[in-house]
Amino acid sequence: MKWKLVDQITEIEPHVRAKGRTKLSEDLPLFKDHFPEFPVIPGVLLVEMVAQLAGKLLEVSVFLDQKIWIFPILSIVRESKFRSFVHPREEVTLEVKIKAMREESAVVRGLVFAEGKRKANMELLFVFDPKGVPSLVEGVTLEEYERRELKRLGYPMERVEAEAEGDAT
Repeated sequence: MKWKLVDQITEIEPHVRAKGRTKLSEDLPLFKDHFPEFPVIPGVLLVEMVAQLAGKLLEVSVFLDQKIWIFPILSIVRESKFRSFVHPREEVTLEVKIKAMREESAVVRGLVFAEGKRKANMELLFVFDPKGVPSLVEGVTLEEYERRELKRLGYPMERVEAEAEGDAT
């Protein structure tokens, strides 16, 4: 994935919630058009930030239960409210919480904060193959790719690996 919009997972409670943070550089070309002299993060990118964090929460949750890797796809933005501007120089804090989960889908509530204030909230519906997806991403299996991404984001994969081994015995 080219647009990795979450810099770090700061907290994750599988099956329940996750928190993360990010900060976009003012040097990104998109801010020259959105908007000159008044750069703001487009609402669609705020949705994508929440979706990326929610996707990691769903992947870890399903893996811990079923020992398979899913690839959650954002299917429906049920609700999205943008309360005020978020500028690229601000650190963005993201929070997601699983509202409902089924074998092939999940509904997640997301919040976006900057400067200690809520800037946006949304409800997102994800779909995924309940059998998992072993296909290749960037030349590696989905499991290898996601393990690498979760480590990059600061998630303690040792916990997942230990729990997976403990359940296997």
